[in-house]
Amino acid sequence: MTWGLGQIVFVPIAYYLGDWNKLVLYVMGIPMCIQIISFYFIYESVKWLVVSKNYHKAKLILVQIAKVNNKSNGDIL
Repeated sequence: MTWGLGQIVFVPIAYYLGDWNKLVLYVMGIPMCIQIISFYFIYESVKWLVVSKNYHKAKLILVQIAKVNNKSNGDIL
């Protein structure tokens, strides 16, 4: 679905910009900036932390997720 939506958005942008340098900037640069900014708001995978034997950090992330979901710590552990 995202590929199709990307193609639908790409065609009008390419038509109005005309210059491929600006096209690369808008089509690749802006989504990359959004991805880099969102990187700081996404938690690391709890499964990966457990496999890496980083149990303390995994528990902290589970507690943060429980707070967001309005659950108590006993419900998740």
